[in-house]
Amino acid sequence: MKQLMMSKTKTLIRSFLILFILTNYFSFTNVYGQTSSDSDQKKAKYIFLFIGDGMGISQAIVTDIYLKSIYKTDTSLFFTDFPVCGLTSTKCVDSYITDSGAAGTAIACGQKTMTGVIGMDSTKTIKLKTIADQLKEKNWKIGIISNVSLNHATPAVFYSHQPSRNNYNDIAIEMAESDVDYFGGGGIKIKSDSLINREHIYEIFRKNEFNIVNNKETFGNWKNKDGKMLAINPVLSSGEAMPYVIDNPQESISLADFTEKGIELLDNEDGFFMMIEGGKIDWACHSNDAATVITETLAFNEAIGEALEFYNSHPDETLIIVTADHETGGMSVGWSGTHYSLFYDLLRQQNISYDEFSDKINKYISSHTIQNASIDHLLPLINEHFGLIYLPEKVLDSLSKIENSESGILAETLQLSLSPEEMDMLNKALYDSFIKDNENYDILYGGGSPLAVTTIKILDNKAGVGWTTFSHTGIPVATYAKGINADLFSGFYENSDIPKKILKSTQVLKK
Repeated sequence: MKQLMMSKTKTLIRSFLILFILTNYFSFTNVYGQTSSDSDQKKAKYIFLFIGDGMGISQAIVTDIYLKSIYKTDTSLFFTDFPVCGLTSTKCVDSYITDSGAAGTAIACGQKTMTGVIGMDSTKTIKLKTIADQLKEKNWKIGIISNVSLNHATPAVFYSHQPSRNNYNDIAIEMAESDVDYFGGGGIKIKSDSLINREHIYEIFRKNEFNIVNNKETFGNWKNKDGKMLAINPVLSSGEAMPYVIDNPQESISLADFTEKGIELLDNEDGFFMMIEGGKIDWACHSNDAATVITETLAFNEAIGEALEFYNSHPDETLIIVTADHETGGMSVGWSGTHYSLFYDLLRQQNISYDEFSDKINKYISSHTIQNASIDHLLPLINEHFGLIYLPEKVLDSLSKIENSESGILAETLQLSLSPEEMDMLNKALYDSFIKDNENYDILYGGGSPLAVTTIKILDNKAGVGWTTFSHTGIPVATYAKGINADLFSGFYENSDIPKKILKSTQVLKK
């Protein structure tokens, strides 16, 4: 009898536990959306993938510090405030230091490949399916934006498959024949040694129902119902890219404007995927031009702001990812000459990019010889665009002795004054501008204008910015995320994991 009572008691306890577990299971699934009926609520429906080309952690931090020092505010870049941040390895199949072709292919296709390859495997024989392809199959609309040419490496990996990133004409044809709904930003780069010209490419776009727009008014008035769009910035610089923001191109459409228009054109019930590249961050880093890096990163940040505005209206359906394909330049937050101090506010003195300043220097070089050229001729130009000034030693000594704690202008003048060693650097750079057979030319100047490179280096160093190379580095980059399923992007992972995480967030890829 006693055993029977114990048996009944155990049965009741077991039944109670089963009932408790089942009750709490269904309660748990209702709260966390794990049931099949609620799973749709956890799908990302609108995806923004921002790629800051060449934008390592230092580029973001330098810009963030500059923002705070200039505006005297605690405001950060939008993306550095994102709740999730991961660290991403950028190596490719044949090198620890990647290029944009291989890195972009990993981000777009989920598979590592060789340097310079676009949307193909490392054997250069198999075409890889892009994240844009997979989402298009689910009726999503697709947008590709870049401020460099739209058939450049990073935008190309989302629609093209080529063994070489230099196959610009073939990439342009694939672009015109793609299922992308909206292209916006730079122009289309065409190899001049080909029978194909830009008008031939445009004709292929038209045959594939693209509308080609290259003026502000038409661009601003374009509506969702007006069809597919190829929107090219009215002003283009070298390489069919949009001009640098620091050069203040009046007729230019901003990266933020292209993003805002993309949201308007792509918004629909099925969802959209938009890739937005800040490609000229990389170009400025190749020139070791910190002030231009900052203005390009700020423009990139403004485009992210447009995505955040959309997110605020669709917080349960939107995912924003910000990453980089690689770091460029080996940029440092700090330089040995400034020890533990930073003076990033000095960088506001620069009002012109390396490219524009280089053009001005080259005009001077072309009209002078090594015998009659003098750095004295160019000091007013250097002062106008960089604030750097040469003061005679007696004047400098007199100013240094003045004690006026409220004289911020005086302190800044002393900081911007060129030392004898810096004047020697400028004189050597001017000499090297005429004599380009120096065996260390590429190492010293990155193959660019010696005087432009040196002038910018002096200002960067005074501000507390250093550089290690004119090329890419193998340093991992940060990946920031905000929105639905953003937690997928925490941790340390390969760049080829990014599209898998995106597809998982949409439940297109289940595992």
